[in-house]
Amino acid sequence: MSFFFAEVVPSSARSSSSAATPLPIQFVPLLEDMLEKVEQVVHRVMPVEKKLSALEEGALEKEMFSQGLSCMQLILNDVRLT
Repeated sequence: MSFFFAEVVPSSARSSSSAATPLPIQFVPLLEDMLEKVEQVVHRVMPVEKKLSALEEGALEKEMFSQGLSCMQLILNDVRLT
């Protein structure tokens, strides 16, 4: 049974660094348009939401209070914004 454990290599010894390198410059014209299209699709599917500033958030709360929305609705809206 001891022969099995002698062959076990710790995970830290098995890991290796990535050999990733930048694309050669001659590939840029070939892939540039496709990359832009992929980025557009990704942004359309998963849009980046802009966080409200404190000023914008205060204006939104003031508007919601003026419309007669309850504190619970304000809290729920705040949870959805974060």
